[in-house]
Amino acid sequence: MTRLMTCTALAAVFAVPAFAQDDAPEVSYCEQAFAPADANSDNMIDSEEAIAARERQFADIDVNANGAITRDEWTTCTQSATDGRTLTAAPEDLFPQLDTDSSDDISPSELFNNTRNAYEDVWVKNHTRDEWDDPMIAMPSGITNEQMREWTSEEYFAQVGNTYAMTDTDDDGSVSRDEFMDRAQTHMMDISKVNSRFDEMDADADGSVTNEEFNNAAQARVDDAMRDMDISGEDGVPVVIWFATSM
Repeated sequence: MTRLMTCTALAAVFAVPAFAQDDAPEVSYCEQAFAPADANSDNMIDSEEAIAARERQFADIDVNANGAITRDEWTTCTQSATDGRTLTAAPEDLFPQLDTDSSDDISPSELFNNTRNAYEDVWVKNHTRDEWDDPMIAMPSGITNEQMREWTSEEYFAQVGNTYAMTDTDDDGSVSRDEFMDRAQTHMMDISKVNSRFDEMDADADGSVTNEEFNNAAQARVDDAMRDMDISGEDGVPVVIWFATSM
């Protein structure tokens, strides 16, 4: 029962907006913070999938297609992708359920384990609003049951990862109790984090980010998260961790 409550609560806290469906026009990463990466649908991103996904993401951000991302392009894309995301309030008793090691931080490892359990135990079985009877469930307005039924596991894990990244306002790779409890009802990536992430990517500090710099910085963030999880990465990166480190 405790596990189910935790999983149900996590599904509520990381509830997300609907995605474009397969028969809809392709949408830019900058419009919905999502670029399909898991080509074989195994919920892991292998090296080939990573290369393809980062090329797509880079191209979407590099609006003038000159082979480099400027600070303005990065800021515009990031804030556009995260603008107006309405999240459910964080119940005071929920954090301890997610912070399973009582460290006062939700680590990437805890994110992965809790999210995997939430998807398997709750989302797959009960992904319609009227089937949830837990008071902590509150989906964002405008999402229909029909749209929820169309979400793939990658879409679900992607936006959980994005929400984790947005909640980690100090960009230290984990979500503290204060960050978790202080998050706004309407969420947008903090501008200070947007700028610090750009500076991190811009290794030579020339004011623009090349494809190589973009890939190197993204891989470094993935490696840091995988070390926290004590996973080698030989079989790829879990989708939720991929997206938690991509934004």
